[in-house]
Amino acid sequence: MIFHSALFSNKHFDAVNRSGKRSKSPSTAFVQGYSAGGQKSGHIIGVKNLLVLAHYCRKSVGFPILLMLLLITFECCKKTETVSPDEHQRLQELVAVADSLSEQDLNARLALLGETSRDSFYQQSIEQCYSRIDSSCIEHYISLYKMAFPNNPEVNAFCDFYNAVTYQWAGRYEAAEISYAKAFDFYSTTQNNFKKANILLARGGNMGIQGKMSQDINFKYKALEYLKLSRDSAGIFAASLMLANTLANNRDFNKALEITQEILPQMMSKDDPAGQSYGFIVQGKSFSGIKDYENALKSMGECLHIRKTANGAPQSQIFEAYYWYCKCLLDLNRIDEAIDSLQVAERLINKVTNHQLLPVFYNTLAKALQLDGQLSKAEEYAQICLQLTSKRKEMHATMSSNKILYEISKQQGRYSEALKYHEMYQIASDSIFSVEKEKTIQRLTTQFETREKEEKIVSLTRENSLSKQRNWWITGTFGLLIFGIWYTFRLKLQRKKAELMLESERFSQQAKLHEAENEHNRKRLEDYAQMLIDRNEKIAELNRQIQHENSAPEQSTAADENDFLASQIFNQSILTPEDWEKFKAHYELVFPGFMASIRFQYPEISPAELRILMLDKMGLSTRECGSVLGISQDSVKKARYRIRKKYSTLLTSSD
Repeated sequence: MIFHSALFSNKHFDAVNRSGKRSKSPSTAFVQGYSAGGQKSGHIIGVKNLLVLAHYCRKSVGFPILLMLLLITFECCKKTETVSPDEHQRLQELVAVADSLSEQDLNARLALLGETSRDSFYQQSIEQCYSRIDSSCIEHYISLYKMAFPNNPEVNAFCDFYNAVTYQWAGRYEAAEISYAKAFDFYSTTQNNFKKANILLARGGNMGIQGKMSQDINFKYKALEYLKLSRDSAGIFAASLMLANTLANNRDFNKALEITQEILPQMMSKDDPAGQSYGFIVQGKSFSGIKDYENALKSMGECLHIRKTANGAPQSQIFEAYYWYCKCLLDLNRIDEAIDSLQVAERLINKVTNHQLLPVFYNTLAKALQLDGQLSKAEEYAQICLQLTSKRKEMHATMSSNKILYEISKQQGRYSEALKYHEMYQIASDSIFSVEKEKTIQRLTTQFETREKEEKIVSLTRENSLSKQRNWWITGTFGLLIFGIWYTFRLKLQRKKAELMLESERFSQQAKLHEAENEHNRKRLEDYAQMLIDRNEKIAELNRQIQHENSAPEQSTAADENDFLASQIFNQSILTPEDWEKFKAHYELVFPGFMASIRFQYPEISPAELRILMLDKMGLSTRECGSVLGISQDSVKKARYRIRKKYSTLLTSSD
């Protein structure tokens, strides 16, 4: 049956109970029998299940109900094309090997079956493809099914449903909604509540992925009503959990917890690991919503344990369980454990065919790595998420990725990229805000239309006037909304431009200030060096005068005094330690790190050689170097020669 396979096609519940094991309660047997035999009127299993139901009910229900069931069985038998046990066996064998047959061999073997068996073959084959989450396989059998039964409304409705499923997997949500609506339009004319509920649940899941939570909730409540009419306990359990999941996504966590705590104990007594694990996921999400992260982690751990130990559990479900478990670990700030588990889940990605969960998985992994300080890896996974969401309308994942990339770029000092990602984050956030506004407007419009219909009973004249008022209100509301969005966007742009201009001006002022400071320090260094040169030249001139006066023979007494004065002058070092320390302080401001770099590269260099290199870096001539150091030009040249011989690449001047 369609519902049996597709009931669990919600975003977070892919292929629950696809092994075909369902509880054989009386109500389940009734739904399976009626849905299998009531529409196509060709499946012998439908009649068989109805008889099983009669067996169950012979002592527990009254004669009128038993008579009604027997009448339904009679109607099914009257319209049923006879299917022999041998043909049924051949049908099951063909379904098992169909994928390995060529199209010619498949058609030859189908020609040996009756029309009802061929119809059953295509439906079972499509459902098997669905259980494997194989879109191309579904599309292949849908094309064969339509060719085998052209212009058949029920076949078209069946195919529309599974086309919608493939569209949903591919992220084509609008196309999926159109196909779901076409399928529901057909079944709404029938009494098959089971299939109507199935389609409504799938439509709700499709709406939920797009963020249209109110429509999702409405569809699921309607589906529950149909399932209660069909009296299918397993279907009611699954649909209730789907509803709880949607309520949790809509932040109604207390209501979701209430549903799961009522349903889960009943499900634990059944052999339904897929349903149980999904229930724990919903319960865990609800606990997370109310900040009870410890209980959320316990629920997600139960889900992961069930799916890992279940026989034949799809890798997609195990991957999903790892994701939710790791998300709870992150909420508890257990980052290392979360990263380890996420990396285990990452190894399952190649085996995951339903890619709807991949964007949020990569976002979660990127966030964990960012918190752990592994920024480059976090940026890589956030970029992968952006690539995945670029082809889908998943604005929440896009917004989260841009926010992570903005934070990483800001941490690494890449402010231009941070600004770009922040703008993209704002655009995504505004888009989500616009969707929420549109949903509110749609809800208000619906309420207004309902009120208008009630007033129509009172007066047709008033209805016309209210209709005009409604049009003006809607037009004005949309106009104000558009104006508000435009004005808000304009203000944001102006604010961004002003911030950028202020930032640019600040950087420019800092650069000018830094340049002026460097120029001032260079000037001070040059002035200080010139002062040393002038002082040392005056000392040298004074020395020459003293020597000249000493050379006069008649001034012996004055010569003695001059000798004493000369000895006092030359006892003072030409470049005193105090002068040298002041000179180094000025020099370090103009050429920061130069002395330390030379000493690091050439530890054996002497202080005198370092002084020559420092003066050479300033561009002083040989005479000026000698004046500063208080030595002759020949001494400076010899020192330069020794330095050039030992350290050929250090000197910049050649004189």
